[in-house]
Amino acid sequence: STIWRLTVLRRLDFRNNLISSVPSFIGQLTGLQTLCLHNNLISSVPSSIGQLTGLEHLRLQNKIFYYTCYAYVRL
Repeated sequence: STIWRLTVLRRLDFRNNLISSVPSFIGQLTGLQTLCLHNNLISSVPSSIGQLTGLEHLRLQNKIFYYTCYAYVRL
């Protein structure tokens, strides 16, 4: 995949798909300010997402991720 070369990309919107995972190269999209991944099948995100220092908006809402986070917080 060559999407990681798009370092000037500001917004990435993959909402309402059947995506089940986020590739680790997401952290290389250093210009990303908005990442929309909600309403997918994602249950976790790679640690490389922490490299997105300019990220202002991250949308991950979905039932699978919500329950995973809720269970983790309750522990």
